[in-house]
Amino acid sequence: MQTQQVPKQYRRRWRMSAGEWVILLLNTLAAGTSASLGLFTLLWGSLVDPMRHTSTGVYLIAGSLFLVALAAGVTALLLLLRQTRPAAWFQWLVCLGVFALAVVTWPQWSKQNMLGNLVDLGALLLVLLLFVFSGRFLRAVDNEE
Repeated sequence: MQTQQVPKQYRRRWRMSAGEWVILLLNTLAAGTSASLGLFTLLWGSLVDPMRHTSTGVYLIAGSLFLVALAAGVTALLLLLRQTRPAAWFQWLVCLGVFALAVVTWPQWSKQNMLGNLVDLGALLLVLLLFVFSGRFLRAVDNEE
């Protein structure tokens, strides 16, 4: 007799791996920290010099920080809902926010010394690479399911 091929049943994983827990913690910390820094930037800009608060630099820095907070928060929420593919795409949005923060703060780096510039650029590059690799990890986890 001919054996009948039964399609593979799609079964969702209910347990998260250790890497997913680390990414969840990382995104939760990034969302809280960047939202706090963005709010602090807006409030500090209005308290220090209210007449100059209309400058676009303060808004651009706060906006890029809020973009990081929004994308990291949505990524953490999607990880809790076990949606790894959309979470991986939102990791790329976090990377875009970190890159936007680097571009926006670039004119202020010319006022610092070279060592300060290298430390700032190195820190932003490490954060960017961390989120890039965590997005790639989430794509790999999604392909295993």
